[in-house]
Amino acid sequence: MKKWHYLVLTLILSILEISFFPVISSNIPALGLLLAVLAALNISPNFGMITGILAGAIIDISLGFGLTQMALTYGLIAVGIGFLANHIIDLGLFTYLIATFVATLVSIFSATFFSLAFSYDGWQLALDLEIIGLKILVNLVSAIIIYILLRKKLSPEM
Repeated sequence: MKKWHYLVLTLILSILEISFFPVISSNIPALGLLLAVLAALNISPNFGMITGILAGAIIDISLGFGLTQMALTYGLIAVGIGFLANHIIDLGLFTYLIATFVATLVSIFSATFFSLAFSYDGWQLALDLEIIGLKILVNLVSAIIIYILLRKKLSPEM
């Protein structure tokens, strides 16, 4: 998949994540984060960071955060996972699922940190084990769906 395809898909899915999915359910997959992780694994850590910053910035703008906390979080998670992935064997979907699991946990704990640091309400909910488990499950199922839908286009062509 070409780089601009990742960026356009990230833009579309991030907008859907903040506008359409909350109407359907309160358990929303972090689609922008999932695409940033996929880009970091398949293209490069730096491009994953760019994709993560784009996805996070869309969320930050829509939610009205003064500090670009989601952009920072998604970008740093993607670049970190991309660098870690360079040191392990790529096992396709299994690697993507492990990376999704780690990315979800880091994003949950960073959201808790930002909530505490900036006195946002709801940080107690972020540390509820049932909510954490449900968020991990939703992201893993979404990662499987994204991987299956995009698996034929995942070659890192420029």
